[in-house]
Amino acid sequence: MTTDAAILNAGAPWHLEGLDGPVAALRRAIDGGHLAHAYLFHGPPGVGKAALAKRLAQALVTPPAEDGSIDLESKLVRQIESDELPDVERIAVGGICDDETVERSAAATRIRICQVRRLHRLAALAPFQSPRRVFIVDTIDDIQMEAAHALLKLLEEPPAHVLLLLLANDVDDLLPTIRSRCQEIALRPMPVEDLARALERRAGLEPAEAAETARAAGGGRARRTTARQR
Repeated sequence: MTTDAAILNAGAPWHLEGLDGPVAALRRAIDGGHLAHAYLFHGPPGVGKAALAKRLAQALVTPPAEDGSIDLESKLVRQIESDELPDVERIAVGGICDDETVERSAAATRIRICQVRRLHRLAALAPFQSPRRVFIVDTIDDIQMEAAHALLKLLEEPPAHVLLLLLANDVDDLLPTIRSRCQEIALRPMPVEDLARALERRAGLEPAEAAETARAAGGGRARRTTARQR
């Protein structure tokens, strides 16, 4: 049995186990009305970057409870969870292009400039149901150089209603100009001991099995079975 550092947990902030610090920083930004226009979530694969990005988008469409938790059963939250809300879009390798001459390909290895051009077009549109249009670039490590320069133009002058969330496994591979235009939030794996205890509490594993699973996963790099976390 496998799980993820971002184990769904009703008792954890934003239902994300092991991401208390990043969640607290984003909640303060929302509560204080100073959410940045672009964030760079970086950390090793499996640490929960994609889960955090999705939770941030969900936090914008539903009033948080007194304890800061998100109502996972609300309509818009569920639409974001199932990738059905038009205001929240993921840009990834092999994604949709505006250029009709470029076919969507499962063999693609990089985020292409035609995808970023489409992002520019969509960013100019007002959001439908969310306060902001949210674009999750997953991962920015996998972007073509010309596409990175095109994205930089949007990072420099984004529309007020746009929130860009860039996910990176290794920030040292990124253009310094892209990093400088984002607010960085580092995500770190949970210690093996903490993940083991979480597996006992949330997944009902026996201590020995929880410890073995946590060690095999390298701490917070474990994955939950229902979705691949980045």
